[in-house]
Amino acid sequence: MASLFDKIGLLFSASTHELVNKALRANSVAVLTEQIRRANESLDELDDTTAVVLADQKIEQRKNRELVAVIAQLSADAMTLLRAGKDAQAAVMVKQKQLKEAALQKSNDALVSMGKDVDKLQQARAMLQMKISELQQTRDNVEQALKIARTKGRVVKTFEALTDILEESGAQGISDWAEQVKVKADVKLEMTLQKAGNLIDPMSDGGVAAEIERMKAQMNQ
Repeated sequence: MASLFDKIGLLFSASTHELVNKALRANSVAVLTEQIRRANESLDELDDTTAVVLADQKIEQRKNRELVAVIAQLSADAMTLLRAGKDAQAAVMVKQKQLKEAALQKSNDALVSMGKDVDKLQQARAMLQMKISELQQTRDNVEQALKIARTKGRVVKTFEALTDILEESGAQGISDWAEQVKVKADVKLEMTLQKAGNLIDPMSDGGVAAEIERMKAQMNQ
C-alpha cells in the first residue's frame, strides 16, 4: 500500500505550471493526457486495494464475532463447572478463555488498523478524483489556448507568453484560469501523502478548518 501512496504522491507533487510549460514546449497536450492516464491507473489500483482491504475486514469481523461468542460460552462453562465443584475442569476452560481473549485482542487491533487503512484509501480516492478533474480542466484549457495562439499565428513556448496572448484575445474564462496558475507558479502543491503513506489531516489546513466551522454554523441556523 505504501508504494501506491508513493505513486499518488508523485502525481500530486507535479506542478500544474510546469506541466503546462511542458505541453507548450511540445505544442501538444500529450503530457497532460499521459498524466491523466497515470492518475486513472492509480485510481483503479486504489479501488482494487480498497476492495481487498474491505474483504479482509469482513472476514476479520466475522472471526471477531465468533471469538466473542466462544469466550462468552467458555466463561459460562467455567462458571457451571465451578458451581459443580469441578475446579480443575473449570481451570481448563479459563485457560482456553484466556487464549481466546488474546486472539480477540489481536483481532480488535487488526480491525482498528484495517479501519484506518480504509479511511486513508477512501480519502486518497476523493483527492485523486479531484486531481484528475483538475488535470482534465487544465488539458482542455491548454488545448483551447493553443488554438487561440495558432489563430494569431503565434507559437508560444512558455506559460508567461501564453498568458499575454490570452489577455490580448479577451478569452476571459481561460485568461482568468491562466492568471490563477501563474500566481501559484512558485507555490508547490501541498503533498497530500506523507512518505509513510499516512494522509495529512485536512483539518490541519486553516482554510479547511475555517470552512468546516462556517458550514457547521450554517447548519445550525
